[in-house]
Amino acid sequence: MKKLLITLCILVTASFSINAEIQEVIENFSKENYEAGAQNWQAKKQKNGIMYFANMNALISFDGLKWTKRNVPGCGNNLRALHISNTGDVYVGGYNLFGVFKATSDGLSEYQSLSDLLDEKDKNFNEIWFINSIGNKIIFQSYCKLFIYENGKISIIDSGEKQMMYSTVVDNTLQVATRYDGILALSENHLVPLTYGAELENKIVCSIVNWNNKVLYITQNDGIFIYEPWSGINPFNCSANEELIKNQAFCAEISENKLAVGTVQNGVYIIDLLNDSYKNINTKNGLQNNTVLSLSFDANQDLWLGLDRGIDYINLNSPFKAIFNKEYNFGSGYTSLLANQTLYLGTNQGLFYTTYKDGNINDIKKIEGTQGQVYQIVQIDNKIYCCHHNGLFEVNGGSARKIVNVEGIWTIQRLQKNPGYLIAGCYNGLILLKNQNNIWSFYGKIDGYKESSRLFEQDENGDIWVSHGLLGVYRIELSEDLKTAQNVTYYGDQKGFAYKEHISVFKIDDKIIFAAEDNIYTYNSEKDIMEVNNTLLNNDNNARFLYFKKNNGKLWFLKNELIGYAEKQNDGKYSFNNNSCFSIPEPLLFEYFSLTTIDKNNILVSNEDGFTLIDLNLLNRIKLQDVYIRDIISTKNKEVLGHQYLKSDDNAKKIEIPYSENSVEFQYSSVSFSDSKNKQIKYSTRLSDYETEWSEPNYETTAVYTDLPRGTYTFQVKTINRNSESSISSYKITILPPWYNTVWAYIGYALLIMLIVILINRYVKHKERKLELKNQKQLEKQRETYEKEKAEKEKQLVELKNQYLEEELKHKGNELASSTMNLIRKNEIMIDIKDDIQKIIVTNPTSEDNKQTNKKLEKIINKINENIEHDDDWMKFEKEFDSIHQNFIKRLSEQYKGLTINDKKLCAYLKMNLVSKDIAPLLNISVRGVEIGRYRLRKKLNLDRETNLTEFLQNF
Repeated sequence: MKKLLITLCILVTASFSINAEIQEVIENFSKENYEAGAQNWQAKKQKNGIMYFANMNALISFDGLKWTKRNVPGCGNNLRALHISNTGDVYVGGYNLFGVFKATSDGLSEYQSLSDLLDEKDKNFNEIWFINSIGNKIIFQSYCKLFIYENGKISIIDSGEKQMMYSTVVDNTLQVATRYDGILALSENHLVPLTYGAELENKIVCSIVNWNNKVLYITQNDGIFIYEPWSGINPFNCSANEELIKNQAFCAEISENKLAVGTVQNGVYIIDLLNDSYKNINTKNGLQNNTVLSLSFDANQDLWLGLDRGIDYINLNSPFKAIFNKEYNFGSGYTSLLANQTLYLGTNQGLFYTTYKDGNINDIKKIEGTQGQVYQIVQIDNKIYCCHHNGLFEVNGGSARKIVNVEGIWTIQRLQKNPGYLIAGCYNGLILLKNQNNIWSFYGKIDGYKESSRLFEQDENGDIWVSHGLLGVYRIELSEDLKTAQNVTYYGDQKGFAYKEHISVFKIDDKIIFAAEDNIYTYNSEKDIMEVNNTLLNNDNNARFLYFKKNNGKLWFLKNELIGYAEKQNDGKYSFNNNSCFSIPEPLLFEYFSLTTIDKNNILVSNEDGFTLIDLNLLNRIKLQDVYIRDIISTKNKEVLGHQYLKSDDNAKKIEIPYSENSVEFQYSSVSFSDSKNKQIKYSTRLSDYETEWSEPNYETTAVYTDLPRGTYTFQVKTINRNSESSISSYKITILPPWYNTVWAYIGYALLIMLIVILINRYVKHKERKLELKNQKQLEKQRETYEKEKAEKEKQLVELKNQYLEEELKHKGNELASSTMNLIRKNEIMIDIKDDIQKIIVTNPTSEDNKQTNKKLEKIINKINENIEHDDDWMKFEKEFDSIHQNFIKRLSEQYKGLTINDKKLCAYLKMNLVSKDIAPLLNISVRGVEIGRYRLRKKLNLDRETNLTEFLQNF
């Protein structure tokens, strides 16, 4: 049972093949890409190259860079019809609505409803399916009515019971295909049967196209019919008819002799009307869906399909065709070989083969037993050898036999000096094969060299030059018995190369060359070093050449990422044109790059996705389409500032951009989407009045300029292809001056300066007034300070004077008190003396002599009394006393008129706070007399009993 299963697996694998028509390049766009509904009912090309689609949810468009969606109010999920007029206006129709997006140089306007012009009773017309134009008339077709819009008014034509399925303009006449009644024509606002239209009764016509002064009618279920003026309508003899009938044709478009018919069940059929051949493209070839609702050729005559689910782009005119079907993954392409119309294809998954003739291939089949990495396919003596990870295989048709079981055979060559041997490069050195009885078999490993030998060549001396991708180059001299590398010389960055990595060895015209990172080198045997070669190519050596191969007189090369060829000139050098180089859409595998010349018009190139067949004739016929500046965007706020939508003779339109948005991004693209996708056009840009030189051609579709100064600039972009043709588009922009650099700003500056001058003037005056006030305040303050200081000085002076007066008064008081006390003592002494004298007189006997003595003594007593009571002393005392006590006696005398001298003396003595004992001698009276005098004084002063006499006089 196990053996049976293995056998079945082998049979299945052996019989497995790829449906291998050469594949068209197909680009898929899902509803997630364009962010609208799945169904796309109509597809049309705008003259600026933008593709428009009547999507079930909106009007969508693609300019080669991005998708744009425009909503139609009330559309819901029923936008069905689309038409672009000669002026570029885009008309749309759906369920109970139709209208227009007007075209301007900047883009499309907002949607304008035209169905709103209808009377209310005419607005329920169901779906609009097709839109056409004749002159100024725009004709909207539903199932049963035509709405003709002209000069702002709408007229209606009712078909009655006739169901209108399709309409288009043929020779300036609207032809309408009905379900059962054949073809009708619009004539003077009436639908009349077409002269020959009855032949198509009961046939559903889905499309009508003009071809070579003939008319083709494509039906859904009855094939294609043709109208010829000399024979009327007849079935068109087309090999695709049965397929179209079986799969239900739904739509069609024509480009020259190429008719594209979309079907409901099996994708699109592309029919060559001249040679009656066709090609079917469906989900097996890369479509997203087999139901094609609409299709349209673009400016490059490539095909766009509106599908039931998504939108697909088919690059019909691409010079690049993929060999492997995208439905299957057969690995990255490594090597290829065409031998006797058998095309061998080696990938990292195995060896495949097919037949190739006149640009066509049959099914691709896998050669059993070759699973794994195939590094090179070589033809030696009409035999095919496969250099493989698992060893060396001899290939015969669809089978392979391993002849060398050594892991990792990179490549193989005949040994030039010994043709009976083959030499092969391996993962770890070199091996030899020997021819015995016309059979190659393993002879042995060459000792003395163990490095990987993916690329090697033999020179005229028989030496072997091996290039190692990371280490450099080795020259190997074999021994006489070929078993040993008797002399190995290493060449790296010490032997002339600028770098030791990524050096490849090739043999061109029997000369060994080395393609390095920086240049092409050859070996100088006299100096034993590597030198830059300036003779192989006559231009642009200073580039990274990764591959060389001589074939059919052309020297093919891979330069950086570009493929090109050079042709030998009379001087022996190879010449090429930089602009003639091209790149392919798929990413390259540089380490395993290979190029095979299939025939004079086609080459085969390996890449990451397999292999690309390149038609050189188509490549040379690529014509540049126009380029449009799609959007001008502010990089600061991402706002779209302008578009270049439709070009006109007046191309002087410009936009003004605020200085705050002076960093802008220009987005541009060619009308030809295929050329951009296939990397067949490059763009070069220049912003005049800002930069003088055009940028280096590149694949970028954006140019960004930041912080542009004020001024007017013209952005220019041109497209360049390998034929050196170019097309230039331009757009003028003006960066407005910043707000601070405008006329109004200058007026503002002038006003501001005037205001500043006024304010400064006012400020100066204010400062002057303020300074004056300050000075006044300071002066006032100084004056106040002065006055204060003056007052203080005066106060101090008064105080000093008062102090002096007080001191003086005190001094005088002290003197008065001292003199009073002295007077009191004197009087007391005088009184004592008088008393003593009186005692003497009393005690002295009364004799005559004593009488005389007594008289004398009495005279002395009188003199004493006079001395005690002398008024002059009182007057002096009174004067001194008043000066000390603020005119006390004077004031007392003025207020109390009845006071005697003794009363005044008593008051003065009481004022001096003398007691009665001290007063008595001064008044020459007794103490009792003093008390009596005090009593009398109280009465004279009118003092009540509670008032203390002394206190009263103290305070008076």
